[in-house]
Amino acid sequence: MKRFFGVVDRLSDLNPDSFGISGAFSNHIFDLYSNDENQLVKLQAMLKKLHEAGNPLIATLHNLNVVDNPFWGTEAGEVVDLTLIFPIGVPKRFSDQIPPDAVPPAENKTSMIDNGFFTNLNLNFAPNSLSQRNIVLGEDIEDEEGNVIIPLEYEIELPLEFKLGVEETRMTNFLLSWMVKDAWEGLQDVEGNVIFEGFKSVLEMTEVVNATVSDAPSTTGPEVMSADDERSPEGQDDSSGGVHNFACSYVGLLVGAFVFAGAAFS
Repeated sequence: MKRFFGVVDRLSDLNPDSFGISGAFSNHIFDLYSNDENQLVKLQAMLKKLHEAGNPLIATLHNLNVVDNPFWGTEAGEVVDLTLIFPIGVPKRFSDQIPPDAVPPAENKTSMIDNGFFTNLNLNFAPNSLSQRNIVLGEDIEDEEGNVIIPLEYEIELPLEFKLGVEETRMTNFLLSWMVKDAWEGLQDVEGNVIFEGFKSVLEMTEVVNATVSDAPSTTGPEVMSADDERSPEGQDDSSGGVHNFACSYVGLLVGAFVFAGAAFS
């Protein structure tokens, strides 16, 4: 995640002989200090508030400045919204809806969830196998007392587990479906402040886009544009909002979908 903002924090990635050096420098797409604010710090604060409310970890970073990246074909000057989905651990509001006898805790545990994951050994890797638990932000998110509430750093002993069992895969499927449904209208923190505006606000922009195109005024036959017409040649608003932001939010959803796939099929 950090690499998309040009942050490289592992010395191994700077080693010319390291396989990771290519990704460390080729994936820089967004300006870290867009809107004069560290976007990774902002994102961590948003995820912490969502976690405290027992919500799924879904957030949008608005008005990110894109940087030149010939590798991915991005050009400086673009401004985008990026929606990110982090299926890390089991949200409390999801686990609270599971009947206790459906997912009994492990023999040496008293609770269904411990440190964000099922204690039941048949579901312990849902939704993240061990190999997937250390690749997102790189630093644990802690509460005011220093307790880890969103674990993102792991010291994993080899061999790594790269797959989910049948029960874990099914539970992951249930969880990811719930996340999208639960966040459709938006997500709030414990104080009622909106943290994520909801998938509805992102995806239903397609209707606005279609209406903008179909409702464009026309003369007899194809529309004739005057020289001072402020719209783009395609008849769509060419500002940093509207169509442009929908397209970029959709890209953000694809990034989240990639994270989904990594969790579900690793």
